[in-house]
Amino acid sequence: MSRNRGLAIYIGAGSLYLILLPLTLMGIWCTWIFNTAIRRSIASSNDLSARAVSSRLEEFLGRQGQVLDRIESMLLRTDLYPRSKMNDYISTSLTIYPFLDWIEILDPEGRIAWMAPFDEALIGVSRVGEAVYESVKVSKGIAWSPSYISLKHNAPAVTFGRRVGDHVVLCDLDLASILRFSTPAEPGAGFEISVTDANGVLLYNPAVSKIQRREQQSGFADIRRQAERGGSFEVEIEGRGLLVSVSRVLDPALFVIISYRASRVAETLRGYSLGFSAIPILSAAIGFMISRYRARKIERALAQLAIRAVRISGGQYDELVEFGEGFVEFQRVGEKFNGLSRNAEMPCSSSGRSQPTMTRPGW
Repeated sequence: MSRNRGLAIYIGAGSLYLILLPLTLMGIWCTWIFNTAIRRSIASSNDLSARAVSSRLEEFLGRQGQVLDRIESMLLRTDLYPRSKMNDYISTSLTIYPFLDWIEILDPEGRIAWMAPFDEALIGVSRVGEAVYESVKVSKGIAWSPSYISLKHNAPAVTFGRRVGDHVVLCDLDLASILRFSTPAEPGAGFEISVTDANGVLLYNPAVSKIQRREQQSGFADIRRQAERGGSFEVEIEGRGLLVSVSRVLDPALFVIISYRASRVAETLRGYSLGFSAIPILSAAIGFMISRYRARKIERALAQLAIRAVRISGGQYDELVEFGEGFVEFQRVGEKFNGLSRNAEMPCSSSGRSQPTMTRPGW
């Protein structure tokens, strides 16, 4: 035997199911779509940030060619630039290009012929056998040394150079100044920017001590391998899940690494998910209260019908003035009751004339 249920509960529960089920399904679908969009947005933001930083680095590093072109013109145009004043001429390049620490021009035997800043004690010192000199000497374009820590600034630096006729030009580039200008200090909460050389040695990182200790980027082998596939990817480094994007600077070989903590992604998505989940719950609660209110109106109308039926069965035929809680269907039933009451008060005889109504004492 089925259990009896109240009309308000039946109507309210039915309305709740009709409201809650579609809204829940819609909330789940919207949450999935939005979470996917947020993940893609964060990944795209990481990619754009990495490319923006690498583009600025390439722009500044590309200016090193201008430096070498300027010095080459000085060496080749002896009619305009007498060799006796070459030290003064190349000193102006340090003023024009403040990111350079020093410039050396080596003669065909590999000895320092001119330099800026000028140091009398170093004139004539041979660079033969040094890796950077030997690399530049056989190179057809610009050659770069591995990065190192400059004694002058205690910061990352790199030497680059090019052959100019029988001479070799070497320049020391202060990487720290370029990296500080090219990379924002903190792009946002949860973000971290690092720049490494081809071996993963940190050249730029919020933790300056890691740079000075020549530490390698954690998980660099995995990051470099994933970077070859392109796009953002998730890796775990030092127990932290990271969403990583990498952009590579080709000459010299540098890696710009933008990482975003996966926990921050999860927190962002959790907040949106809770927001979307609250919508169907709140809507269902409002819908249930509305359906409950409407069901109670129907209950009151039915209760009036029941009371009226009992009174008629007891011989009380007073007419209903306001009935049905505003529902047309119940008002029609009330009119039928009123008609029944009028007929009961004036019964017709067999001759067709009305007879006085008999009432019992106390009715």
